[in-house]
Amino acid sequence: MSGRQLELMFVAWAAARNLMRQRVYQPDLPFPVYPPPPVWPDEVRAMMILWIARER
Repeated sequence: MSGRQLELMFVAWAAARNLMRQRVYQPDLPFPVYPPPPVWPDEVRAMMILWIARER
């Protein structure tokens, strides 16, 4: 993957991690608005799902 794709992936991971952390520890707060994620290939989407599951 290119450097730009990796950068976007890490930004998306950080946003997803923050949303999950807020959902678990502060469920009464409204969710921050994030732009919709770019369309990821299936391999990258699977990597993100596994990474978030590992963090939980």
